[in-house]
Amino acid sequence: MNYSVSQTTQYTPHEIMDEIISKMNYKDYEIISRTDNSLHFSGQENNIGGRSIVWFIRFRKGKFEISDDGSQRIVRLQYQIFSTLDLILLPVVIGFPLTMGIVEKESFGYWAAGTFFVMVILNFFTQYFTAKNMLKDILF
Repeated sequence: MNYSVSQTTQYTPHEIMDEIISKMNYKDYEIISRTDNSLHFSGQENNIGGRSIVWFIRFRKGKFEISDDGSQRIVRLQYQIFSTLDLILLPVVIGFPLTMGIVEKESFGYWAAGTFFVMVILNFFTQYFTAKNMLKDILF
């Protein structure tokens, strides 16, 4: 699942790219590829054992794009919240406790499924604000 945020700036593409690279290195993201107007990066291992609270504030992977409309530059950050593995496991993690709650008529299943669902929603909003703040840090 890919999402994006964008912001305008007066800086030159070279200045923007230098700042993006600086922030990516500082935050320990791996730069996959780079051109004059784009940069692809990766942020986390794609395994379950590497999970921690950092999962909420780091992007899986993403891309910065710089476009020019004549008077100003538009910097767009596309980022991925969930990996394919996450999208496969998420229905299982939410569905199993929910099913157990329905079948066994236990409230624990409802609470567990609800907790996982709330974590997914919190992850979505946390990463959205992380993306907005990252662009703000780069462009100001």
